[in-house]
Amino acid sequence: MGAGTLWGEPLFRRGVDEFNAGRYFAAHESLERLWLRTTGPRREFLAGLILLAGALHQLKVKRYPSAAARLFARANRRWHALPAVVDGLDLAAIESQCRRCLTEEACPPRISLPGEHEAQEQLLE
Repeated sequence: MGAGTLWGEPLFRRGVDEFNAGRYFAAHESLERLWLRTTGPRREFLAGLILLAGALHQLKVKRYPSAAARLFARANRRWHALPAVVDGLDLAAIESQCRRCLTEEACPPRISLPGEHEAQEQLLE
């Protein structure tokens, strides 16, 4: 992956779209393809996001809350050493939404890409 942002990568955008649509296994597959060619903090971020997609798949599709909790914990360990924001993506916000989904059934979580909120507001004007 070049010097651009993750959210500028078509595979990342596809993975986020799949994640936001609740297609967690498909998101895992798309993000993994990008993860294979990524290095550094972005690779760790993607690894955590892939694990979160796996956790939500285990919870929502396979109905294995214990497996989901283990994957969620692994994702948190991946993200622990990262900055709070990676390529404009707020890790704490993503983690918090997924935690609520796992513990309170407050689903589905949604990943917002940088500038997405502003673009939606412009459409409403």
